[in-house]
Amino acid sequence: MRIKHLPIIQQTRIMETLTKGRAKLIRSLASRRGVKKTGMCLCEGDRACRELLAAAPDLVEFGVLREGAAIPSGFDEVELVATSPKEFESLSATVTPQDVMLVARVPEPGTGKPDAPFALVLDKISDPGNMGTILRSARAAGLKAVYIISGSTDPFGCKAIRSAVGAQFAMDIRYSATLADAERELRGFGFSGLAWRAVPKDGAALFDAEQLFDNSIIVIGGETSGVEELEGAENLTIPMPGGFESLNAAQAATVILFEFVRRID
Repeated sequence: MRIKHLPIIQQTRIMETLTKGRAKLIRSLASRRGVKKTGMCLCEGDRACRELLAAAPDLVEFGVLREGAAIPSGFDEVELVATSPKEFESLSATVTPQDVMLVARVPEPGTGKPDAPFALVLDKISDPGNMGTILRSARAAGLKAVYIISGSTDPFGCKAIRSAVGAQFAMDIRYSATLADAERELRGFGFSGLAWRAVPKDGAALFDAEQLFDNSIIVIGGETSGVEELEGAENLTIPMPGGFESLNAAQAATVILFEFVRRID
């Protein structure tokens, strides 16, 4: 396979063919089962790949470039494989793929107390687009750690990575079987503030809850079932004077996260 329109110094970093084993691996990463079995994930698109390379370059195993595309800057240490546009499109998990993708190891959860002023817990967020949006908002708001409860979508699935634009690679993502388990662990780490459950109505108004971010635990529930019951938790509501029933999980999380930003400015 001949690579066109690339400087010679860049061509020397590209393998001639994509092996069948690697192609099979990439295709398997479109499913949660494949990610879990291999411990790998697929990061697509220039912006998401750059975020991955900036945050965790050691996780990257190899990259795939569409034949004829220029190597993006910042990919100097990546082992790149070039493949035909037709094969590249067959490997991609998107309808309109960009020119580059990276295969990376899923990062290990952190240990010890999370580096965060409050704990954000995601309870059964089933939509990968919402999951990615929440992680992107959390990263933008400066939050470095998130807990995810069993029953949620995989934060390292292809769609969640695209939606987050790779933000999850810069974060400490941890997992718990139940909401109660997550609370116990967080209390053990010293999160001594109130636990808050984001609900559509009948809770303390977001903008009036003075202790909301004081070493606390904030839980965002899934799109279908909402937040699991948690003994002793306070309900939290985002005021909606327009009279609408509710916001989706990603919208609610973003509003709450940027209320935190507003308070620290």
